[in-house]
Amino acid sequence: MKINSFFLVISVVLVIFLSFLHFAEAITPNPIPNSWTTKTPLPEARGGVGTAVVNEKIYAIGGSATSFNEEYDPVADKWIARAPLPTPTGYFAIASYKSKIYCFGGITGSSDYGYTLTAANQVYDTITDKWETKASMPTAKCYLQAEVVNGRIYLIGGSKGFGFTLTDDVMVYNPETNVWSKSTSIPSAVASYASGVLDNKIYVVNSSLNQIYDIRKDIWSIGTSPPLIGKISSGGATSGYFAPQRFYLFGEKGSANYDSQTNTWTKSASLPTYRSYSSAALLNDIFYVIGGFISQAAIEPSSNLPTYFQPHTTLTTINEEYVPIGYGTSDPSVTIPKIEILSPENITYTSTNIPLVFTLDKPTNWVKYSLDEHKNVTVLSNVTLSGVSSGLHSLMVYANDTYGNIGTTETVSFIIKSERFPIGTVATVSATIAVVISIVIGVYLKKYNQTCKH
Repeated sequence: MKINSFFLVISVVLVIFLSFLHFAEAITPNPIPNSWTTKTPLPEARGGVGTAVVNEKIYAIGGSATSFNEEYDPVADKWIARAPLPTPTGYFAIASYKSKIYCFGGITGSSDYGYTLTAANQVYDTITDKWETKASMPTAKCYLQAEVVNGRIYLIGGSKGFGFTLTDDVMVYNPETNVWSKSTSIPSAVASYASGVLDNKIYVVNSSLNQIYDIRKDIWSIGTSPPLIGKISSGGATSGYFAPQRFYLFGEKGSANYDSQTNTWTKSASLPTYRSYSSAALLNDIFYVIGGFISQAAIEPSSNLPTYFQPHTTLTTINEEYVPIGYGTSDPSVTIPKIEILSPENITYTSTNIPLVFTLDKPTNWVKYSLDEHKNVTVLSNVTLSGVSSGLHSLMVYANDTYGNIGTTETVSFIIKSERFPIGTVATVSATIAVVISIVIGVYLKKYNQTCKH
């Protein structure tokens, strides 16, 4: 009897244990590379939505000239409504920098063919859940993308009209100074394309061209054209941390990925639901392709009008997750930390207190900086370098990750031109004043003596 009871207890424990393992496996499955999973859909159907990632959350903003702003938590697979976009807008460029999301240009309006282009720069603070307006784009545009590289936001090409009046200019926005500038134009004008960043190069890809902008050299080159996968919907580039570095392209009739090292394309698993004008958000090297239009039989539009104005298209709330090829095979223990210095920049400062601002792509044991090749100083986060002397300075930042790998930045050179009087100038002015006073006193005494004699 006792033996039977013992085996009964053991059986119950085993059942509970195996059930727990099954439950744990069910809630924490290992991502399967090159596969798609359907996630909780957008609360509202729309195309031309802008998506951006901040602090492990995805924000889906605007789209189809709406003001929706919804935050998605991939872990909980839930959406939460946030402060709406001040001006209902769709088909704009979007980028995140630090804790803010920048929405550039796009289409506003509320009726067919009653839409207008805007140059507005609407900025959302994810911490305060508030919006503000910054310096507008030099030119009102839609159907363009924005990429952040070295603290600057690059907006390439775009359309100046609904008939796809393509442009080739490259507008550059500095979020720290709220100032616009221009960079070298793209060789072939583009609109309604996908873009991404690999090794300080921006890849701009449409159905027939792969144009590559080298930020450091300020030159454009042409890579191998993508395979035929229908009208381009969205895309982006993986970082190489969780999955090998690749540029991924999602189209109405398929998907493909580009290896920048070999300049070759290969086909990827196609979207479960073919769409146009979706938006791809990339979080921890996993894509979330959100919203868009489902066209009838995914047929290519026959006219020059954007898909938005084509008949037989349906707005969708679909949110599909894509795990890239080779996901999980990258070994973080051999990945060198990537550090980017956002401040100081290669400019002249008038203050002797300089903010040191940097970003990291992975957890670290320590971060250190060296000013003018002096002894390294350990910092816990962004700091202010106080009392830096006038003249030319150089700065480097180092980081050691949890596996012992050390990464370093390129040297940043900057100049401090202090507004305070230099010691030599003060001494000269003081000496001059002393001489003048001496002369005045001498003249006065001479006149005084002459008066006394009389």
